[in-house]
This record gives sequence, C-alpha cells and structure tokens, in this order.
Amino acid sequence: MKGLNNLNGIAVIIFLFFSGFLKSQIISIGDTTSSKFDSNHIISHLPDSYTQFQLDSALKNIEKRWEQRELEKELFIKSSINKPNLNNNKSDFFDCSSGNWGFENGDFSNWNSSGCVSLQNSGQDPYSGNSNIHSGNYSVKLSSDDDDNCLNGMISRTVSVPLTGQTFFTFHFALSIYNFPHNAPQAAKFNVKFYDQGGNSLPCPDYEAYYTENAGPVGFSNLNQTSGPAISYNPFALGATQFSLNLGLHNVSYTQDWNHVTLDLTQYAGQDVTIFFMAEWCIFDVDWIYALIDIDCPVNTSDPTPMCVDNFPVQLSSPPNMNASFEWYDNSNNLIGTNETIDITSFGNYLLNIVPNYLVCNGTPNFTMDFEILESPSANFDLEDNICENQFVEAINTSVNADNYEWHYGNLSQTTNNCNFNFQNNFNSINLIAHNNNGCSDTLIKEFNIIKPPISNFVFSDKCLGDTYEFINQSYDLNNSNLSYEWNFDDGGNSYDINPTYNYSSLGNYNVSLVATNEYNCSDTIFLLASPYSIPVAEFTMDKTYLTETNNQLELSDISTGNIDNRLWNIDNSFYYSTQDVSHDFYEIGNHSISLIVENEFGCKDTAFNQIEMIYEVFVFIPNVFTPNGDEHNHNFKPIISGQKIDGDYDLIIVNRWGQTIWQSNDYNSSWDGTFNGKICNDGTYFWKLKFYNKEKKEDDYHLGYVSLVK
Repeated sequence: MKGLNNLNGIAVIIFLFFSGFLKSQIISIGDTTSSKFDSNHIISHLPDSYTQFQLDSALKNIEKRWEQRELEKELFIKSSINKPNLNNNKSDFFDCSSGNWGFENGDFSNWNSSGCVSLQNSGQDPYSGNSNIHSGNYSVKLSSDDDDNCLNGMISRTVSVPLTGQTFFTFHFALSIYNFPHNAPQAAKFNVKFYDQGGNSLPCPDYEAYYTENAGPVGFSNLNQTSGPAISYNPFALGATQFSLNLGLHNVSYTQDWNHVTLDLTQYAGQDVTIFFMAEWCIFDVDWIYALIDIDCPVNTSDPTPMCVDNFPVQLSSPPNMNASFEWYDNSNNLIGTNETIDITSFGNYLLNIVPNYLVCNGTPNFTMDFEILESPSANFDLEDNICENQFVEAINTSVNADNYEWHYGNLSQTTNNCNFNFQNNFNSINLIAHNNNGCSDTLIKEFNIIKPPISNFVFSDKCLGDTYEFINQSYDLNNSNLSYEWNFDDGGNSYDINPTYNYSSLGNYNVSLVATNEYNCSDTIFLLASPYSIPVAEFTMDKTYLTETNNQLELSDISTGNIDNRLWNIDNSFYYSTQDVSHDFYEIGNHSISLIVENEFGCKDTAFNQIEMIYEVFVFIPNVFTPNGDEHNHNFKPIISGQKIDGDYDLIIVNRWGQTIWQSNDYNSSWDGTFNGKICNDGTYFWKLKFYNKEKKEDDYHLGYVSLVK
C-alpha cells in the first residue's frame, strides 16, 4: 500500500444476513471483541520501501480513521435511541402511507440518516446484477463506496409497539462487498441492531457481516452466495476521488440477493424500539460495501373489532404486507380458505391462522386473528326534500334490522321510532342512527332545503246580513312561487278564488280562514272574524184600505222591529217624513205608493212597501114612485148611478108582492115601463133588487128597495 491515498486494499463486503428458518436461535455473527485494528497486519500490506517514518505516519493516520469510524457509529446510535419518535402518533405504526415504511413517498425523511444514504428506484444493481428495489418503487442504499465525504451510510427509526395483540416487523436487504482480506477491526461491515427504549441491544436481531483474512466471509454461512464474482466495479465511475492509483477494475467478492427477516416484537408492547442499519466503511479507501434496504409496514394482529355488515359477500383480509401462508376456519373449525383474503356469505365467527414465510427472529410463532361478523341494521327514513319553516315535520322510519333509534337534528334529539318536530330554521339535516341488540349501528344523514312559507293575509269589511262580503287577498310568497288559496267561511261555504265574494244567510260570528300554499306545499293560515250586522225589519200600518174624495186622510204608523236609528217615509216620491207616525191627505183619484225605509247604526236598511187607492164616490138614486100613465112624465122606473160608468155586470129585478118576477134587465140603459106581459100593472107597491159592479171598490154593490106604481 502506498499511504492512505495510495492504498491497494481490497474492498470487503460487509454483510449481515438471516438465513433459513432459525427456530428460536439468536444469531451472533463475527468477531466483535477486538478493540483495535491489527497494526502488524496493516504494516504487512504497506510497501517494503516505506521508511520507518512513513510507516509510523501511515499507521497513525489509519488509526485515527478507525477511531473516527467507531466514534461516528457510537454517536449516531446514541442519538437515534435518545431522539424522540419521528412518528409520535402511535397509529402511524400501521399507516404505511404516512409512516413511509417502504420509502414509497420517494424519500426517507421520516428516518434519522447520516452518511452515504440514497434512494434507488430503477434498474439493476450495477455490481451484483440483482434488482435495485425489493418491491414497490423505492429502496434505500447504504454505502461506503463513494469517497471520504460519504463513508458510513446509516439510518435509524423509533417505532411504538402497540399495547395489545401480536406485533411483528419485517425487513429485506441485499448487499455487495469488496474487501482486501483485513482483520475484523479494519474491515468494512454491515450492521443491523435493534434497541429498547433504555438503549439496550435486543438479542435478536444483532447482525455484523464482513470479510476477514483469517476467517473469510463472516456472517454468510447460512446465505446462498451469488455464484462467482459479479461484474467488475470501477470506483472512479462513481466519483471516488481518494484513489491516487489507477487500480483498475475490482471484482465483487460477495453479493447477496434480497433476503427477508421477520421479528416478533410482542414482548416489547407499549415500548419504543429503535431500528438501526449501517454500511460501515473500511479504514482503507479502496475497500467498499453497500446494502439495499426495504421495510414492510409493521403488522399488529390484534383481533379486529366485530364487523357489522348488511349485505354479502364480505371480504376478510389478513394484515397487509405479510409474506405468509394463511388458514381460514369457520365456526365449526372447518378449513374454508388459504388465501390472504376470503369472501364470506354468512354471519358468525371466523379464525385466521398466519404462518410467516420469512425467517422469524425469536421463534416461529403462528399468529391468529378472530373475526366476528354481525348483522348490521340499515338506517333509512322518508323525508321530503323541501321542509317548510315553522311547520310540522315527520320523518318516517323505514330502517330494517334495528331495535332502537337516535334522531339528531340541530341541538335536539329523539329516540322514538319516527321523528316528529316543528321545524325551526337552525339546521338543514337530520341524522338517524339505527342500533340493534348485537351492538351494530348504521347512520344515515339526509339534508333538505329550508323553504320559507308564504304570508297569508286578507282584508274585508263587515256587511249587513244578506249583503255581499268582498274579501281582498293580500297574501305573498318570499320564494316568488305561485300561490294557491283555500277559503273557509265557517258556515259550510268555501272558495278557491283569489278574491272571493260571499253572502251569509244568518247572523253569527264566523271564523273566516285563508290558507295560502306555495309550489313547495308550504302554507300559512290566517283567521279573521266576520260578524254580519243585523237588519231592522220595516213594517207599517194604514188606518184605511181606500180613500175617497170625502174621506181622503190616511194615518200611517211605523211598527218596524230592530234597532232603528233613522227612518224615511216616501209617499208618491213626492212627500217625505222622518217621524215615526205620519198623517197625510190625498187629493188625486188613483193609486198612491207608500214606502218606509228604516236604518240602524251600521247602515243596514229595510224597506216596507204598500199602496192605497183613492176612488170616486158612487151615488145611487132610485125613485120610490113613478106614473106610467102616458103623459110622458115619470112614466119609467130606472135607478140613476153616478160616479162611474156602468158597462156590464148589471142586474135589476122587479118583484110583485107575491114574489113573482115581473121584470128584469141587465142593461143599465133600460127601464121598467110598469107593464107585465104587455099590460100595465095595477097600482101598488113593488119590490126591486139592484146589483152592479163598483169599479172603485172593485166589488159588487147590492141595493134593495120598494117602488109605488100610480096610474
């Protein structure tokens, strides 16, 4: 070797590896008891031409490098153990996304790191020909194969082990090593260690893999080494600057494809455990090692909480990221599946037995999980999409497989089957939680639109009974929707008009209602009292049934009933009186109209009508003696009727003393000449009977009397 910058040391690959299924065995790899490197061994590799000064100087520099390496490793380990967990949320232990356990976020920011640490995401390992990544998109490379600026590659992380269940942790690694056959202290190494929260090293795993002159490859005994040297490695191609000599290409001494280790951390439940990986550089620059690391999401096999389902099939799954064999058993202990997942079609209890396929540190336990599948209720209810503000609401429960219910709306709640409430504008959703007796529940939330109802209003004026009410609609809607109307007049009558009219047939107090309804079926109702006013009854009497020229005064008396405030007499539209009783004289022959209008305080009126006729006086003049002696004086008997014209309905009869009719006529213009059968009658007294129709009286007049015949 030609000094520190001219060393021809052969790179020794450091490798730690679990192999096979080591049942309950603790792996202790390599000679870790040496406290110092072997100076004689170092000198044996230096050129013979070196002077003693050169030898002493080289040994001092190499010793300082060795001490620097050991101190760097020790400080990093202590810092990692004492550093708070970067994932303080213990649930992150199982969250592969936030936890970034497989470096799938494209970084290793959640890890403590130092030295030569980089991400690998494609291609093949340039030294071994193996894959750069284990799974997914990324793996991490720890190395000492660049130069003095990037020597130890180290990462660590603290995890919180759950308090319950079985917890196990799986990691994967691959590595390559080139190393001059040094002794253990000066060799490049690969280290894996786990520490409890007190800084104590866990007995499993505890890896140290390297190459020595005397022992050869340490830590590879149970690993399947890649056959033969791999492709040559040119350190200059990776930017190594510390090589002063062109040593040419270096064959890879050892290479190992991806290996897998699973740890049972159950005994550390509730504690923090620190994971430590390191590619440790050789004290000679020309020797190198690198390791590729990938880590699965930690797994906890606590029994899951009972699963409530409402339909089948239901898929049950093993915890993720497990390379294992699986056995599923039903209630009767029948084997029903061997895949990572299984679809079940019935309620009950199911057992999963997990047997890891990887090397298990701390033994080879089987992990079991119990799944309880319970029938879940299905929460459902019927509710209108549009809810009217300040109106009664009923949510109809249509849930199935439920035994009791919780309704939540605003700051209120109910435990009834259906939910009934008067809506107030402080919420816009209803939450139904349906429970059954096996502890399962289902929740449904329905939102709705809050619709303001219309404002119902109308005006009117009370009317006199029998008069027409006019109802003026003043309703309006804040939603600008079309309104429909329903009127109820409280006496069996109703209307759907906007502005109806109505007549009440009897007195009373009527609660008139108007219901205004908008397009969303939201309504508002208003009640107003209608009280028709009573109407006075007009009536009067007359002291006569007809009038004559000599008896022409008529007495009128008001006998109206009700509260009378005002009255008005109207005679022939010419004479008006306001007194209760009236005396009036008539002077014209014919019919005369009389009316009385009475009015109460509300202006309600009634009118009584009548008429009276003033007639001519009819005078009947009948002689009591006549002389039919031929002297042409008073020789005929004839009644004289004045005051009307006789043009029909006239009858005059002459009867002798023996009751014999001797003359009769229906003609007013005829007269009795005193003869009977053509002969003049004897002197004497004769009886007469007169009947005629009195047009003024509108009835027959009868007159009886005697007449004397004298010759």
